[in-house]
Amino acid sequence: AQQAQQAAADRRSAARAKAAEVRSKASSQGRTGTAAASAATGAAAGAFRGVAEDAGGDQAERTEKANATALQAGEGLAAAGGARPLPGWISWRQDLAAVAFIMEVPGIVESSLCVSVQPRQLRVAFRASAGEALRDYVAELALAGEVLTAEVRHHVAELNMMLVLAKREGVMWDRLQP
Repeated sequence: AQQAQQAAADRRSAARAKAAEVRSKASSQGRTGTAAASAATGAAAGAFRGVAEDAGGDQAERTEKANATALQAGEGLAAAGGARPLPGWISWRQDLAAVAFIMEVPGIVESSLCVSVQPRQLRVAFRASAGEALRDYVAELALAGEVLTAEVRHHVAELNMMLVLAKREGVMWDRLQP
């Protein structure tokens, strides 16, 4: 157990170092804002996956540790003009009318899905089967623009889930998070 905890701590440390390296490199190349955030998101995604697999404690505690590690890996992005990165299992797309999120998680248990939408905030939580075990997923996002809280739809498939939020104003957002 102690070796597993040390391995998880080593992964967190390596992920933070990698994210800092990516931010520094992006900054030296003149990339800021969304470009820097995008670059650091990949580093944070690795941290999320590694910690979720290695962290001790119950399922909720492991999820919380993994989310915290992904957020730590993204610290300093605001100074570069970007937002904290999304968890590695979420991607997003947009058009003038809506913003869509793809949750790349197989085996989502649809009955466990909990979506809370405020005009500038999204919280999504669910369970997914990983073999015989269930794993909890949670993401809380501040949104750069307003969405219509009553116009939310989702579709759960075998390998992922799509969540679509209608935008209040028909404009393209320059980034997802403020």
